[in-house]
Formats: sequence, structure tokens, C-alpha cells
Amino acid sequence: CGKFEQVPDFISFRESSGSIRLLIVALNYDYVPGAELTCHKDAHTMFRIADRAKVTDITLNTDRRGPGSTNFPTRSVVLRHI
Repeated sequence: CGKFEQVPDFISFRESSGSIRLLIVALNYDYVPGAELTCHKDAHTMFRIADRAKVTDITLNTDRRGPGSTNFPTRSVVLRHI
């Protein structure tokens, strides 16, 4: 564990001709007492990793502004980003 092992079937996206798109959905549930999580922190970490890998099409969708806010990650909002 901790050592990079070459996976025979691994193909770097950099050598592919495909498009790279990343959708990160992070729900902290701050509005539900007792159910709070740390997903926003994890999502920002994933965003930074993707940014360092030169991924340019990144969508970060969180529940930071609470239910009813614009772009709150409901099913329809998430499906729109897919």
C-alpha cells in the first residue's frame, strides 16, 4: 500500500482522444441536525487534484447554500450536469 503499481490495462487520459469531464456532487447536510458530514472538504480536494491534472471541465455542485437555493443538488439539477 502506498506504492504506485503499474496496472497493465491503465491508459492515461492524457494520451486519449476523449473528452474529460468531472462532476463532483458534495452533500454536507448542514441543515439536518446530527447528520453533518465533511463532503465539501473532500470535494475541494478532488477539484484541486483534477485541476493539477489539467482537467478543465469541472462542475462542483454542493448543498452549501441549503435546500431551495439555486443549483441545490436535487435529482434534476444533477441530471442536468451529466
